[in-house]
Amino acid sequence: MRKTFVMLLAVFFLLSNSGYIYPDADIDQGQIALENNNLTLAKQHFLAELRRNPDSADAKTGLIKIYRQDGRNYEIAENLVQQVLEADPLNIEVLRLQGEMYYTKEKWTLASASYKKLLSVSPDDYAAHISLSTILRELGDDEGVRLLSENMKKMHQPVKPNSQKQASP
Repeated sequence: MRKTFVMLLAVFFLLSNSGYIYPDADIDQGQIALENNNLTLAKQHFLAELRRNPDSADAKTGLIKIYRQDGRNYEIAENLVQQVLEADPLNIEVLRLQGEMYYTKEKWTLASASYKKLLSVSPDDYAAHISLSTILRELGDDEGVRLLSENMKKMHQPVKPNSQKQASP
Protein backbone atom coordinates (compact mmCIF):
# COMPACT_ATOMS: atom_id res chain seq x y z
CA MET A 1 0.00 0.00 0.00
CA ARG A 2 2.75 2.44 0.99
CA LYS A 3 4.76 1.59 -2.12
CA THR A 4 1.74 2.33 -4.34
CA PHE A 5 1.16 5.64 -2.59
CA VAL A 6 4.80 6.66 -3.03
CA MET A 7 4.68 5.72 -6.71
CA LEU A 8 1.47 7.72 -7.26
CA LEU A 9 2.98 10.67 -5.44
CA ALA A 10 6.11 10.48 -7.62
CA VAL A 11 3.99 10.38 -10.80
CA PHE A 12 1.96 13.36 -9.60
CA PHE A 13 5.12 15.41 -8.96
CA LEU A 14 6.59 14.46 -12.33
CA LEU A 15 3.39 15.45 -14.11
CA SER A 16 2.95 18.67 -12.17
CA ASN A 17 6.54 19.72 -12.85
CA SER A 18 6.11 18.98 -16.55
CA GLY A 19 3.11 21.30 -16.77
CA TYR A 20 0.47 18.65 -17.51
CA ILE A 21 -1.55 19.10 -14.34
CA TYR A 22 -1.10 22.83 -13.80
CA PRO A 23 0.26 24.35 -17.02
CA ASP A 24 0.47 27.93 -15.69
CA ALA A 25 2.31 27.02 -12.49
CA ASP A 26 5.59 28.62 -13.55
CA ILE A 27 3.84 31.79 -14.71
CA ASP A 28 1.90 32.09 -11.46
CA GLN A 29 4.91 31.28 -9.28
CA GLY A 30 7.04 33.68 -11.31
CA GLN A 31 4.49 36.46 -10.81
CA ILE A 32 4.37 35.81 -7.07
CA ALA A 33 8.18 35.84 -6.86
CA LEU A 34 8.26 39.08 -8.89
CA GLU A 35 5.69 40.70 -6.59
CA ASN A 36 7.90 39.72 -3.64
CA ASN A 37 10.92 41.22 -5.42
CA ASN A 38 12.63 37.83 -5.68
CA LEU A 39 13.97 38.42 -9.18
CA THR A 40 16.17 35.31 -9.23
CA LEU A 41 13.31 32.93 -8.45
CA ALA A 42 10.94 34.77 -10.78
CA LYS A 43 13.47 34.51 -13.61
CA GLN A 44 13.85 30.76 -13.01
CA HIS A 45 10.10 30.23 -13.31
CA PHE A 46 9.70 32.37 -16.43
CA LEU A 47 12.65 30.66 -18.12
CA ALA A 48 11.20 27.24 -17.22
CA GLU A 49 7.93 28.29 -18.88
CA LEU A 50 9.82 29.44 -21.99
CA ARG A 51 11.55 26.06 -22.22
CA ARG A 52 8.10 24.43 -22.26
CA ASN A 53 6.44 27.09 -24.41
CA PRO A 54 8.89 29.30 -26.35
CA ASP A 55 6.07 31.59 -27.52
CA SER A 56 4.72 32.36 -24.04
CA ALA A 57 3.94 36.09 -23.98
CA ASP A 58 3.35 35.88 -20.21
CA ALA A 59 6.82 34.44 -19.57
CA LYS A 60 8.44 37.00 -21.87
CA THR A 61 6.51 39.81 -20.16
CA GLY A 62 7.71 38.59 -16.77
CA LEU A 63 11.30 38.56 -18.01
CA ILE A 64 10.88 42.06 -19.46
CA LYS A 65 9.83 43.28 -16.02
CA ILE A 66 12.83 41.59 -14.39
CA TYR A 67 15.36 42.86 -16.92
CA ARG A 68 13.90 46.35 -16.79
CA GLN A 69 14.01 46.32 -13.00
CA ASP A 70 17.55 45.00 -12.65
CA GLY A 71 18.81 47.43 -15.30
CA ARG A 72 21.56 45.14 -16.54
CA ASN A 73 19.85 43.42 -19.45
CA TYR A 74 18.14 46.29 -21.21
CA GLU A 75 18.93 44.94 -24.69
CA ILE A 76 17.44 41.54 -23.84
CA ALA A 77 14.32 43.27 -22.50
CA GLU A 78 14.03 45.31 -25.72
CA ASN A 79 14.38 42.13 -27.78
CA LEU A 80 11.65 40.41 -25.76
CA VAL A 81 9.38 43.44 -26.16
CA GLN A 82 9.81 43.21 -29.93
CA GLN A 83 9.08 39.47 -29.91
CA VAL A 84 5.86 39.91 -27.95
CA LEU A 85 4.69 42.88 -30.02
CA GLU A 86 5.41 41.04 -33.28
CA ALA A 87 3.03 38.31 -32.15
CA ASP A 88 0.53 40.68 -30.52
CA PRO A 89 1.02 44.33 -31.56
CA LEU A 90 -1.82 45.46 -29.29
CA ASN A 91 -0.52 43.89 -26.06
CA ILE A 92 -1.35 46.69 -23.62
CA GLU A 93 0.96 45.53 -20.83
CA VAL A 94 3.98 45.21 -23.12
CA LEU A 95 3.26 48.54 -24.86
CA ARG A 96 3.25 50.15 -21.40
CA LEU A 97 6.51 48.40 -20.45
CA GLN A 98 8.07 49.51 -23.73
CA GLY A 99 7.02 53.11 -23.10
CA GLU A 100 8.38 52.96 -19.56
CA MET A 101 11.69 51.52 -20.75
CA TYR A 102 12.15 54.23 -23.37
CA TYR A 103 11.03 56.88 -20.87
CA THR A 104 13.62 55.71 -18.34
CA LYS A 105 16.35 55.83 -20.98
CA GLU A 106 15.10 59.27 -22.10
CA LYS A 107 14.45 57.99 -25.62
CA TRP A 108 11.62 60.51 -25.92
CA THR A 109 10.62 59.91 -29.54
CA LEU A 110 10.41 56.15 -29.08
CA ALA A 111 8.61 56.55 -25.74
CA SER A 112 6.14 58.93 -27.37
CA ALA A 113 5.40 56.42 -30.14
CA SER A 114 4.88 53.61 -27.58
CA TYR A 115 2.47 55.63 -25.48
CA LYS A 116 0.57 56.87 -28.54
CA LYS A 117 0.10 53.27 -29.69
CA LEU A 118 -0.93 52.28 -26.17
CA LEU A 119 -3.51 55.09 -26.11
CA SER A 120 -4.85 54.02 -29.50
CA VAL A 121 -5.64 50.64 -27.93
CA SER A 122 -6.55 51.85 -24.43
CA PRO A 123 -7.70 55.48 -24.76
CA ASP A 124 -8.78 55.80 -21.13
CA ASP A 125 -5.36 54.90 -19.71
CA TYR A 126 -4.80 57.91 -17.47
CA ALA A 127 -1.20 56.98 -16.54
CA ALA A 128 -0.30 56.75 -20.24
CA HIS A 129 -1.79 60.22 -20.81
CA ILE A 130 0.32 61.64 -17.99
CA SER A 131 3.49 59.95 -19.27
CA LEU A 132 2.85 61.08 -22.83
CA SER A 133 2.21 64.63 -21.65
CA THR A 134 5.57 64.65 -19.85
CA ILE A 135 7.31 63.26 -22.92
CA LEU A 136 5.72 65.82 -25.24
CA ARG A 137 6.92 68.55 -22.87
CA GLU A 138 10.44 67.11 -23.08
CA LEU A 139 10.17 67.16 -26.88
CA GLY A 140 8.98 70.77 -26.81
CA ASP A 141 5.63 69.88 -28.37
CA ASP A 142 3.48 72.50 -26.61
CA GLU A 143 0.60 72.02 -29.04
CA GLY A 144 0.64 68.26 -28.42
CA VAL A 145 0.60 68.87 -24.65
CA ARG A 146 -2.34 71.27 -25.03
CA LEU A 147 -4.36 68.84 -27.15
CA LEU A 148 -3.61 65.96 -24.83
CA SER A 149 -4.63 68.04 -21.80
CA GLU A 150 -7.92 68.97 -23.46
CA ASN A 151 -8.57 65.33 -24.26
CA MET A 152 -7.82 64.33 -20.65
CA LYS A 153 -10.20 66.99 -19.33
CA LYS A 154 -12.98 65.69 -21.58
CA MET A 155 -12.35 62.13 -20.44
CA HIS A 156 -12.40 62.93 -16.76
CA GLN A 157 -15.19 65.48 -16.49
CA PRO A 158 -17.53 64.65 -13.64
CA VAL A 159 -21.12 63.91 -14.54
CA LYS A 160 -23.48 66.57 -13.20
CA PRO A 161 -26.35 65.08 -11.16
CA ASN A 162 -28.99 67.25 -12.90
CA SER A 163 -27.82 66.27 -16.38
CA GLN A 164 -29.15 62.73 -16.06
CA LYS A 165 -32.83 62.09 -16.65
CA GLN A 166 -34.59 60.79 -13.60
CA ALA A 167 -37.11 58.02 -13.97
CA SER A 168 -40.65 59.11 -13.21
CA PRO A 169 -42.34 57.41 -10.28
